[in-house]
Formats: sequence, C-alpha cells, structure tokens
Amino acid sequence: MYKSSFADVCVSDIGVRRALREEGVVGFMAVFRKSGYDVGRGAIKVISSSELAAGANDGPSVGPSVTYFVIDGAHRVEALKRLTAESPTVFLPHDTIRVQVMRRQDGEPMTDADVRTLFIQSLSWGDADFPMRRGQGVIVVGKMHA
Repeated sequence: MYKSSFADVCVSDIGVRRALREEGVVGFMAVFRKSGYDVGRGAIKVISSSELAAGANDGPSVGPSVTYFVIDGAHRVEALKRLTAESPTVFLPHDTIRVQVMRRQDGEPMTDADVRTLFIQSLSWGDADFPMRRGQGVIVVGKMHA
C-alpha cells in the first residue's frame, strides 16, 4: 500500500503537526549532544506536503516553508532544529538530513486515513531509547488532525 524513498532535506523544511512531549525533545537533545546524529541514516519518516489530499492538510499551521510533515521522528526533528539553532555551523553544518519519504503505491494523494495508518504503524517500528506506548499514539493521532 505504501512505498518509501530516501531524500536529503533541510531540517527547517520538516514540519511537526502534533503536540510534543518536552521531555522527549530534551532527551533526544541530550543523546545527540553526547553521540551526534547520523545525518545519512534516514531514520525519520515523512510525507511530502504536496502529496496530501485536499482536507488532509487541515491541521495546525507549521509555517510557509514546510515541504514535509513528520510521520515518525517528531521529537528527533525538533531536537535537531533546536540544536542547529544553538550552534548552526557545528551540529548540522548543512542543515540537511536523510529522511524516508513515504508515498502511496498507487500514486494517489495521502488521505487522513493514510497519515493515521502510517503513524500507527510507526508505533510498532519502536525506538529503544524513547518508546511510545500505544495509548500515547491514539492521543497523538487525534491531536494531529484535530
């Protein structure tokens, strides 16, 4: 149903369309300060704003320059943005990271149902350092498209 490809994108072009837990962002900042972030890994999953179906883009505004929305990795994206703002030439000198861009296999635009499906699937992808419980995911999906 979905396919992915890798793309190198500016962190500032990635929007987060849901509420974040501050402790999650701060936790990732601490991890990244200690061990860095592999910009070529492609661990963050996004969808292109140009591929959203009409009505699927009705969430909170994230700014005019956003061309991607996070499906999996919102806390990491926010941590990277903050660290880059603190030290732009040190942390991410080119402001570019590799991401997985998710698309529908049939080429149709992403609907709200697609976004929710991918987000719920992302809960099972897991993160060893900062796991998300399924109950949190249900709340997040509701807030993402409230």
